[in-house]
Amino acid sequence: MGDLRQLGRWFEEAVYAFVNTLDPSAEVIFDHRVQDRDSGQLRQCDVWINARFGGHWPLSILISCKDRGKSGRKLDSGQIGTFCNEVRSTGASTGVIYCNTGFTAPAITKARANGIACCRLYQNEPAEVPEAIWI
Repeated sequence: MGDLRQLGRWFEEAVYAFVNTLDPSAEVIFDHRVQDRDSGQLRQCDVWINARFGGHWPLSILISCKDRGKSGRKLDSGQIGTFCNEVRSTGASTGVIYCNTGFTAPAITKARANGIACCRLYQNEPAEVPEAIWI
């Protein structure tokens, strides 16, 4: 499992580097640990953002990075469901999921229904910024 984790680390680092440029007042944390609300165990988060909406209200954003380059498969609705549970169990205000192969249409529908933003990050192309963040 450690070898598989290292294969996707470059993608996590790329997402972190991009997200870190978006709001200089936000705290952007790479490879963060948050206590799971259900189990009490520490849960790994690829990227975690602590910010203030409108400069006043605290906001936490869980960002998941899915490097699926070798398989080439798009993220499906089941994987979005899993991420929705991660957002809930970490206590994040909302979530954004980055994938380097894109998303199926049902996955995008499920994400929107659950307030999750889906973004793509491809090599040699500009990264996407979420169209909307639901809080």
